Amino acid sequence: MTIQMAMLALLDGGPAHGFALKNRYDELLGQHRELKYGQVYATLQRLERDGLATELGLESGAGADRKVYAITPAGVSELDAWLATPDTTASRPAEVFTRVVLALASGRPAQQILDAHSQVFLKRMRAITARRRSGDVIDRLAGDYEMAHLEADLKWIETAAQRIKAAETGSIGASKIAQADAGGAPQPPPRPKRTANLSVAATSIGDDDKMTQHASLGQPPHHPSTNQKPTRKGRRQ
Repeated sequence: MTIQMAMLALLDGGPAHGFALKNRYDELLGQHRELKYGQVYATLQRLERDGLATELGLESGAGADRKVYAITPAGVSELDAWLATPDTTASRPAEVFTRVVLALASGRPAQQILDAHSQVFLKRMRAITARRRSGDVIDRLAGDYEMAHLEADLKWIETAAQRIKAAETGSIGASKIAQADAGGAPQPPPRPKRTANLSVAATSIGDDDKMTQHASLGQPPHHPSTNQKPTRKGRRQ
């Protein structure tokens, strides 16, 4: 949102001088950053130069006379086109994001920054909740919008804290890997040796297949006993 479009929108409600425009802007949109008088008058001069606003004359008051401005038909068309065009540009990062990133980049801890912003955001949310109970529709819309952003910021703070903690935990393992790389690539652990009994093997081509099979499985082959007496079969007398 540009200050130029804000001034056109306020002038569309009726002619006004710079002092009144600044106060109305601060009331509607200046919750975090109020306009300076120099910004207001410089913007009105540009609008007049571009044919989007025109000076109607001077208004007398308690103090110095003030120039009164009104929107022109070209200014109305410009405002309508701006309102109807979606903003596809990415918004600038929030202040908390910028501070956390710069803290980490400079080797400083970021958790204190996250905690401090979390407390400030929660306090701001309580104030918005109280203000919405008695405000008009514009106050409530502004509160709803800011509340949604604060809730998103708090969610990001929670996620950032978890990611930073996980990164710090993982840095221990990463340092060990770096030390191993400095002395050469770490070697895999030795594979366990087989303990199967393969001492029995076939010694001649004439050995039967069972001996070879038992040897491959680590089992001793079966040898018929040489002391086994033959069984005699006889008829009973």
